[in-house]
Amino acid sequence: MAGRRDRLSKLPDPILAHILSLMPVAPARRTSILSSRWRELWKETWAPDFTGEVGRHTPDELVAIVDRYLQLHTNKKIRSFRLCLHPVNPYEVRLEQWVEFAVSRSVEELHLDLSPSPEIMAGKPFGERNQFKVPPCLFSSGSITHLSLGYCDLRPPVHFGSLPLLRSLSLRNVNIDDGMLRGILSNCLLLENLTLRECEGLRSIHVTSSGARLKRLVLVDCWDVVDLKISGPGLESFHFFGELSMDFSFEEVSSLVDVFVCSINRECSEPWHDYTKLLSDLAHVRILTLCPATLMRLTIWEEYFVEYYENHFPLRLENLRELQMLMPYFDAEYLTYMYGFFRLCPSPSLEKLFVRLPKLLEDPNTSSAKAKITEPPEGVQFDNLKVVKINNFKGSRCEMELVKFLLGRASNLEFLVLVSPQIPASDDDRSTWVECRFSESRIVTEMDLSDLHMKLLLLPKASSHVEIIMSAYSEDDSSLEPTHASLYCDADLYWLI
Repeated sequence: MAGRRDRLSKLPDPILAHILSLMPVAPARRTSILSSRWRELWKETWAPDFTGEVGRHTPDELVAIVDRYLQLHTNKKIRSFRLCLHPVNPYEVRLEQWVEFAVSRSVEELHLDLSPSPEIMAGKPFGERNQFKVPPCLFSSGSITHLSLGYCDLRPPVHFGSLPLLRSLSLRNVNIDDGMLRGILSNCLLLENLTLRECEGLRSIHVTSSGARLKRLVLVDCWDVVDLKISGPGLESFHFFGELSMDFSFEEVSSLVDVFVCSINRECSEPWHDYTKLLSDLAHVRILTLCPATLMRLTIWEEYFVEYYENHFPLRLENLRELQMLMPYFDAEYLTYMYGFFRLCPSPSLEKLFVRLPKLLEDPNTSSAKAKITEPPEGVQFDNLKVVKINNFKGSRCEMELVKFLLGRASNLEFLVLVSPQIPASDDDRSTWVECRFSESRIVTEMDLSDLHMKLLLLPKASSHVEIIMSAYSEDDSSLEPTHASLYCDADLYWLI
């Protein structure tokens, strides 16, 4: 506003319309009073998002609000329509009408999240859950590019062919079965992103050449899947969270760049699951996130399958540039598993290492805290490692050993960033943290970061120019985050946040 000139109004209409599309419904509409030019502008690329209205109004009030805004929209196009609410019953008739309205306005992005809380869903068999039935008009849409459905009854009509422009599909608690999934992958030829979360109707997931355009596949808590086969030449990203107990196969995935595999609190009930095959199939990826289940099986099995390991290990991860380890527990035993991974899976090109430790500090009086620490493996070097970041660092005995190991083996390390855990601000916060089920752990209430930093500076270092940064949780540099940082919340790993 230099010189009190209105620079905003000088912007072209498409830019102004895009700005308004990013605003909540009510403020965007209020701009219509500014001038005749602004009167219709908010409708140009209107993307109604009513998720913030739920909980602030009674069902009747919410229905009136949504109906009013839809009546005001006279244009032929809605870019996006987003609605999140529960329970569905008071809105069921209107929901169908709202979806029909959005489809009639050639909506491109449709997001309906009708999922109840886990407490409401607990104990209810999948077939007994009253889900919102997606109206038939949705399956005749020729405009939808992004579709996200939560807790919906998805039953395409018999004559359904495809959603020709669909590029992204996200389903959570949706009654999709194997045949429906095969049809989507075969017929939606532009599909690039597929997320399946808590879809209990699935037994077998096959991504083959028919899904050649698929670039990103996310599977979360699909408990009944027993067969996973991926043969996708275009697949670039694979994220898995859940019980890794199915038969799986990765073939022709040379384009696969980043992989997230985590089963924290979902540990496989089958102890003989072949985690070594998993790593072998994914040995070419550049970005990898693992949890202790893989590290543990890899290290323990070496003792029992000596001949196999002699023929197949070390398994070199030649292309790996970024590695993240999610550690909900950390003591001498889990340090041994980390050492085992570094020894069995050398990664000569590794540049960034991220380790996320548990927030709570192990009680030093327990037997596990007093256990003897394994000697670090010989011959392990990190010649290209430039950055190490460890979150929830508390300076415990095992944590210091890990830092000492990394400092002594990374000859070109530039930054070692250690972030202390968040300290609860009140007794209420502390009582909440206690519910994390770590009976032999205690909450960190204070830390002398300067004293800990001095101890770190005295450790021997292979790199002459490494900078050691010790920071509080509130001072953490968010610009230095792993590629899979956003998956902490996505995978509901509450103890990591």
